[in-house]
Amino acid sequence: MIPAKATSERIKNKNMRLLCRKPLVQWTIEAALKSEVFTDVIVSSEDEATLALAQKLGARPFKRSPELASHTATTWQVCKEVLEFIKADSFALLLPTSPFRTSQDIENACGVFESPDVSCLLSVSEFDYPPQWALVMEGDRVRPVNFATIGKIRQELAKWYKHDGSIIMAKTEAFLKAGDWLEMQPIPWFTPEERNIDLDTLEDFRRAEYLCFEDGGGI
Repeated sequence: MIPAKATSERIKNKNMRLLCRKPLVQWTIEAALKSEVFTDVIVSSEDEATLALAQKLGARPFKRSPELASHTATTWQVCKEVLEFIKADSFALLLPTSPFRTSQDIENACGVFESPDVSCLLSVSEFDYPPQWALVMEGDRVRPVNFATIGKIRQELAKWYKHDGSIIMAKTEAFLKAGDWLEMQPIPWFTPEERNIDLDTLEDFRRAEYLCFEDGGGI
């Protein structure tokens, strides 16, 4: 499943915005189709142009409900709606905002996910800057979030991770019984550092365009 709504709080029509001469969502559709691990590639959107592009590329367009086109709708809700109409024992969620995830990445993650004791897989990346060093405002001054980390070097701190938007895989039965991805106790899949960019701002797009052209037009 590829969720690609038209509305976006930060960047208008982000999923159809061009990145290195093609719409952002197209990067993910092409990677999903090329991976050859899915029986179906479904694009959920309320936007007719996005749905038309999905069909043109060989994916299945799925017209999502208007109430799930708002900024408050979650990927969990989007997946649940699709699964009401399309039956599957398991599925993957690929966000368009992670355009540099490759078909090989998807295949590698799928190989880990296929273990019978795994109900959910979540792609993760290490925080670039240790959260333990974070500062907060207190009046007109700043103070550390955790005084115990003052003076500690990076190697002394525990590594913290974030979901990078690249890949989620889940067994449908376990998904329908849970209420959140983390409630499913996912195993991690570590996205290669050079491909873990998650586009959220115009600055992210500029950095992605630079990386794309530096690589000769494709990561």
